[in-house]
Amino acid sequence: MINHEYKCIFIHIHKTAGGAIWPAFNYNPHKDLHNLSIGGIHHTAEMTKEGYGEKIWNDYFKFTIVRSPWGKKVGSYEHTRRKYKTYKVNPTYSQENFSYWLENFKMPKPPCGDYHDMDQFDWLTINGKMAMDYIIRFEHFKEDWEEVVNILKIEEPNGLEWGGHHKNTYEHPEAYSFQQSGIPLDYSKYYTKESEDYVKKRWKKDIEYFGFKFMSDSYNEDKVKLLNKNT
Repeated sequence: MINHEYKCIFIHIHKTAGGAIWPAFNYNPHKDLHNLSIGGIHHTAEMTKEGYGEKIWNDYFKFTIVRSPWGKKVGSYEHTRRKYKTYKVNPTYSQENFSYWLENFKMPKPPCGDYHDMDQFDWLTINGKMAMDYIIRFEHFKEDWEEVVNILKIEEPNGLEWGGHHKNTYEHPEAYSFQQSGIPLDYSKYYTKESEDYVKKRWKKDIEYFGFKFMSDSYNEDKVKLLNKNT
């Protein structure tokens, strides 16, 4: 998403609740004439820089949202379960089915390719270097979004709108509890020790860079939020 009024670019990684910020920018991905011509709403930093050009890329405030891969995999799993006919997955929830899905599911979808498998670090870097000015923490969404609102001076209404993920669309609604006031985030019921370790090994790059820990809202504070201190 690009917004010329606020001179900002949003890199929308899938299953990080990026749609929650769209109303603040009056953004409709199906009607926005400024969308990249390569299609879709999910584009890497490298694609976006190439699409809009170096001058806009360098001049605009670039931000995104990242999420613990353990929680993110649950979000992606439930998305494909809801649309099991499209994605041809087993619609029945169980830890065993989730573990199988983790290791075997592929989502070949343009323009980025396999959304499910891609490290968030690779979405956000160009030539291995972090290209964002600000990274919102999914697990601290509200407080970080308020900071983005203040940085960009986004006019009201600028509150978060969570979209269509009703609590009944998750086997365990607390796995997406940022939408539900007073309910601690808990995605642990989806995991066995083996599947927990699989995510830790497979998405090691994200876990080490951002400082993610299983069932924790901790981050490496030097790698998130305001990265360009001069902005």
